[in-house]
Amino acid sequence: PCKHAVKKKCCDDPSTIRCRQKCTKKLNCGHPCSSECGLPCDHKACETCRKKEEAKAEARRKLEEKKILEAKEEAQKEIDRIKSAASGFERKELHATGDTASEYLDVQDQVLKFVQPGHNWFPQVTKIEKIINPKLEKEWLKAKLTMKDPTRNALKFHGTNVEATESIAKTGFRLPTNPGMYGAGVY
Repeated sequence: PCKHAVKKKCCDDPSTIRCRQKCTKKLNCGHPCSSECGLPCDHKACETCRKKEEAKAEARRKLEEKKILEAKEEAQKEIDRIKSAASGFERKELHATGDTASEYLDVQDQVLKFVQPGHNWFPQVTKIEKIINPKLEKEWLKAKLTMKDPTRNALKFHGTNVEATESIAKTGFRLPTNPGMYGAGVY
């Protein structure tokens, strides 16, 4: 049916003979079919598209590796900077105007967006303080160096009382004595 010349024995049934020529049809993606002539074209198995996707995946993997390496290098630089800095625990109030306005408004926006409506509680931000604790920062950065992917972290909120807030600011979160479903850990 394809009109290609095929050698056959005179006793061969013509309906069982396959053409071994390369298919001349185009796939849906526009690339040539890589099957033999007469076989159905597999529009989902384009070799050219598969190679392109593999190359893209490899490029994404390399980019992720580069970002991870850069994050770890940055964490190490920060650890070195903190070691050489003489400053200790510091509390800095942020304001809705002036130098700290951008940071203040970012925090305020996050607080208002992340409160769950089902709690029937509507916060009003009256004061935002930034705590700078080099000791805790250094411990966090050291932990980042051991992570498989230190670029994946997220801002979380923790509701507590004033006394606990002071303790957390100075000594950090404490690991629970009874590990939960996923083991001991803090967010």
